[in-house]
Amino acid sequence: MSNYSIFICKKTRKTDILPILNRIYDAKHLYLSCIKTHMQEIPEAVSTALDAIREGKKHYVEIKVIKGRFCVFESTSRWDKAKGRPRKVTNYLGTITETGIFTPGKKRVPKQEDNEPHKQQAELTEIEKTVLVNLSMNARMSMPVLAKRIGKTKRATEGIVKRLEKRFGIRYIAEIDVEKLGYSKYLLFIKFGASSPSNDEIYESLASEPNIQLAMIAIGKYNMIVYFLAEDNSEASSLVYTLESSSKLGKYVSRWYVTPFAESYNFVPLRDEFFNRLKKNVWHRSRDTPRPGPRDITRNEYAVMRELNANGVENFTDIDKKNGFGKGTAQFTYYRLKSKGLIKRITLTMQSVPLKYYSAILMFRTNGIAFSNKRDNLLKDIIEQPPTPLNKYSLVGDISTPTGGIFITPIFNDGDLQAMLENFKKVLSGVYTTELVITKFVVGLLANRRLDNIYTSQYETIVGKNLMQKTRKVNYEETGRQKKHRVVTGFRGERTKSTDSKEGEFSVYSE
Repeated sequence: MSNYSIFICKKTRKTDILPILNRIYDAKHLYLSCIKTHMQEIPEAVSTALDAIREGKKHYVEIKVIKGRFCVFESTSRWDKAKGRPRKVTNYLGTITETGIFTPGKKRVPKQEDNEPHKQQAELTEIEKTVLVNLSMNARMSMPVLAKRIGKTKRATEGIVKRLEKRFGIRYIAEIDVEKLGYSKYLLFIKFGASSPSNDEIYESLASEPNIQLAMIAIGKYNMIVYFLAEDNSEASSLVYTLESSSKLGKYVSRWYVTPFAESYNFVPLRDEFFNRLKKNVWHRSRDTPRPGPRDITRNEYAVMRELNANGVENFTDIDKKNGFGKGTAQFTYYRLKSKGLIKRITLTMQSVPLKYYSAILMFRTNGIAFSNKRDNLLKDIIEQPPTPLNKYSLVGDISTPTGGIFITPIFNDGDLQAMLENFKKVLSGVYTTELVITKFVVGLLANRRLDNIYTSQYETIVGKNLMQKTRKVNYEETGRQKKHRVVTGFRGERTKSTDSKEGEFSVYSE
């Protein structure tokens, strides 16, 4: 690109320069200092990041150097009736580091009464951390059991839980294994051209699709990440084609990439719309289907899953009344779903955590042997627990085209993302990474929680290789009640075997 030179006399005003710059179509190697009046070249990595930001914006995007930092602004103009001429209006977007990492700016918020900085709002006491871990592992844990674990009275424990619920916007949900229902997981990456659809257009295109569980708008290599479910590759391809040719999204120049996705850490909560699709899995007795198939669920199982997905701590008696069940049916069905592995646990998600933004790190393998030799370092990094309300990663999984993985992480402080990427370079080999900044969740949500990492596959792998000392697991299913001899029944109601189970728990062994 040829350099541009602008000659300015002493009486030239800044407002006279800006319209000239706005007419320069490609000024990615130039920036205007907010206090200087000459042009100079910017690093290539900053230029690339700036291009990605410009593609997703409707108005002019400019970059300024303020105190040595590359600050990005979106600017437009409004007519000033008093002065009789256009007035420039700028919106601060964030900063770009010399390595090309974009950090979104945060809008100013009123100061808190205690005048504590933003970073301090996320700090927790050890008791609060313990409560969040226990509720993340079993949100239906009784208050007496939880109180015993933190050494508080039941009333004090209830107060702590209510404060945490209000502070972090806690919602209780069911962690459901969709693979046991016959569904596979996919990720869709979309890169738009010079123009991109509005948030409303994206929402209208995706929200009505019951297979789509999560859609995020991002800045970086891709402009959108979509997580969806499908029974097979044929259905996945059909869904992508439907979206790509829709009236809202199909009119924009774009590139679409779809890949199978295998979750390895955490999960994506199901939207209620998915249960409209799941109705076809409900088994109805007939001559051809006298018994449920491997992917079939009963009407009771369907109803209980849907109720607990909307409110994981809803009273079983209320579920019985709402669905016209007999007394105890919802509770029995819940434990049957757990024994079948359809419900892994009742957990929580925190939706009001004071973080700066989310980032999606894409890691691609370039040398399988080199990566394999350092893979254990990555597993240790995944289960590392920072002093924040959430786990280090909200979602980790494998992708196959190209071979690699995705790591979605909450960013609480400036510099956290860059430090994370630099750490990857130090402890890993045979990979390269690219990061995206997630600017908006259009559809769905993440499972933001504080999971006990001892229960993860990463921990089991590391301990199995004697790379970490094994820690005794906590029984989060403990009810605190005396064991009681119960008779277990099969599908037809016949007795199959006896077992000692805790009161209030059920086990079902299918034939």
